[in-house]
Amino acid sequence: KDTNDELIIGIGATTDKDGQPILGLINIFNGNGKYIYGKATSVTSMANYQEMLEEALLNNLKEFINSGILDSSKTFRIIFHIFKPTGKHNEIKSLMNVIGKLSSYSFEYAFIHIGAGHNYRFFTYEGDFSNPKFILKGNTYVNERGTFIKINNFLGFICLSEKSSTFIKVQVDIRSSFKNFDLNYLTNQVYQFTELSHTSYNKSGKPVTIRYPSLMAHLTEQLKEIKGFDLNVIDSPDNSLWFI
Repeated sequence: KDTNDELIIGIGATTDKDGQPILGLINIFNGNGKYIYGKATSVTSMANYQEMLEEALLNNLKEFINSGILDSSKTFRIIFHIFKPTGKHNEIKSLMNVIGKLSSYSFEYAFIHIGAGHNYRFFTYEGDFSNPKFILKGNTYVNERGTFIKINNFLGFICLSEKSSTFIKVQVDIRSSFKNFDLNYLTNQVYQFTELSHTSYNKSGKPVTIRYPSLMAHLTEQLKEIKGFDLNVIDSPDNSLWFI
């Protein structure tokens, strides 16, 4: 769909050669799935992460409003897809600071944690609850890609890998400003972003909203190993998919 009232901001992570976590900054998508922006920066400290996230958000939101990518004449939405639970001193603090500086505009926001870090497993079965018969195929309990299990208004699980009992968790942070958000809508949006890929025709087990910043951070760390290499002097447009 064509939309200028919604942005999806993805935050991913990777590890360096020593196994230490490296945060990607942000990749930004329009509500229709169009790739808009990606910052080629890897962040090693949480303090630096909060500061850089705030700066990137503020600068881009102002630019998107001025260019018409976001229609500021109505309430627009900012949806964060994050690889980890949101922290009050990082994503929340950054956005609150940005809100204060954009107080003349009306917008809502939601933080969504997307990940497999949970203890739930799901299996397909036939029959009633008293006598379930698990369906076996290739020695694996069958689940269809796209199967969605809603636990409550804030938490659900979606299958992104067929024949796997591990579903991806989709959890909306309670500090999100959406008053009447639809978890089905937000989860379907996550699913649609797993259908987008410029690298393969295969179905993805991770939405590109968090896959792209992870890949960008990984390649950035590798480029830093080149003697004399300076990422800041490379003239690459921020809306290009150079990292894939």
